[in-house]
Amino acid sequence: MALSSSVGSNMFDITVGLPIPWLLYSAINGGDPVEVVNNGLFCSVILLVFMLCVTIISIAVLRWKLNRLIGIEFILCYCIFLTLSLLLELDVITCPAGR
Repeated sequence: MALSSSVGSNMFDITVGLPIPWLLYSAINGGDPVEVVNNGLFCSVILLVFMLCVTIISIAVLRWKLNRLIGIEFILCYCIFLTLSLLLELDVITCPAGR
């Protein structure tokens, strides 16, 4: 249940939480688009897809049961993603396909 909640809340944020403010901005500013600047968006998406695959494979290997090992893996994956995202945004590292 918690796993579906975490996925569902992110989907809600992406499909409702971002478009509504952008729609209001465009409506107020005469239809001007909202410019989204992100230094490593492509690399972030690739990293998230990779982590999703690792998560699904890990859960399948453990016979679809969540345990302490999966919890540690989730925390480790989040820390890796957060670190790489910060390094990309601060221009410490660059995404090869991002520019």
